[in-house]
Amino acid sequence: MLTVTEAAREQMAAVLSKAHDADGLAVRIILTGEGFTLGLEARRPEDETFEHEGKIVLVAGKRVLQMLRDKTIDVSNTDHGPELTVG
Repeated sequence: MLTVTEAAREQMAAVLSKAHDADGLAVRIILTGEGFTLGLEARRPEDETFEHEGKIVLVAGKRVLQMLRDKTIDVSNTDHGPELTVG
């Protein structure tokens, strides 16, 4: 099961806020040829969702969740500011 820390959920909520809380959009974990990336997309019926303060902030499809099983999404502070990490 993928774990998303509260700090990561807060960071995603901040990203959505900067995107002016576009209705129906959330951060999506997208599978690429080289790993994963994040994007803003609408929720799909088969998605697993993660919320922060009652608002969906993260969505992921079943295939992505299988690949990230037993992983944790968190936030690390870097020289460039906070960044989401998977560990």
